[in-house]
Amino acid sequence: MIIIGFGGQFLFAMRFIIQWITSEREQKSVIPIAFWYFSIGGGSVLLLYAIWRQDP
Repeated sequence: MIIIGFGGQFLFAMRFIIQWITSEREQKSVIPIAFWYFSIGGGSVLLLYAIWRQDP
């Protein structure tokens, strides 16, 4: 089950990588739609993992 926690952290961290790559490609600071999908997805997975573990 710890793999799910790592997966959530990976999704959440990927949002910064996506934002960085997109900004480099556009030569300006950009926050793409995918940034928000990864934020919501990673945050949701981490929340469900914390609830399952009964972390405070």
